[in-house]
Amino acid sequence: PISFSYFNPSEGKYYTLNSEEILLDVTEGSLKDEQSDTPITGRQPIVANGKDFRYIATQTELKPVTDKDFYGSLLNYTLLGLPFLAIPLFIVIGNKRNKRLSDVIGNKKREADRLAKKYLSEAKKQLGHKELFYEALEKALHNFLKSKLNIETIDFSQEKISKLLQENAVSEIGIQNFIEILNDCAFARFTPLEKGAMETELQKAAKAIQQVNSEVKKA
Repeated sequence: PISFSYFNPSEGKYYTLNSEEILLDVTEGSLKDEQSDTPITGRQPIVANGKDFRYIATQTELKPVTDKDFYGSLLNYTLLGLPFLAIPLFIVIGNKRNKRLSDVIGNKKREADRLAKKYLSEAKKQLGHKELFYEALEKALHNFLKSKLNIETIDFSQEKISKLLQENAVSEIGIQNFIEILNDCAFARFTPLEKGAMETELQKAAKAIQQVNSEVKKA
């Protein structure tokens, strides 16, 4: 039988209800093997395969629920001190930057080096290939003049280049060096040259670009 107790608020009393007994007669039935349809009887032993049943763990890797307080820790003081340590560093960096900006000659040289690398990069890739190298070198010199003098023209004769450079306050030596490289580009295509000679021409072209860049007046 099953009993159930409850409280009746309207009467202010507890009551208990009891059910009658329920008798169940269970008879032994037949079981089927999972891998065959042959019915089997009797109890089957339980085999632990490591997935359904696990043994009690004898070792643990427990960690504390709460760690040490961040306030007052070494990391806390380190983060607080970083801004004060960074102030002298910012001052040094700022002084170096101001000094570099005020270095007019140094800035011109760095700008010239940057332009030389920019325009001569393709020619450098073609070292060892005579035709492609001198075509790229000549194109680099022309593109440099177009960019530096803010001009767009198809007819880039040596006379016109000399006149443009003179008008922009480039020295005679600077003009001569620049024109000499252009002459080399024109004649070298018809003469046998080795890679070492091309590397020399590349260095001469870089120096010519640097010199013109440092002497030409601002457009």
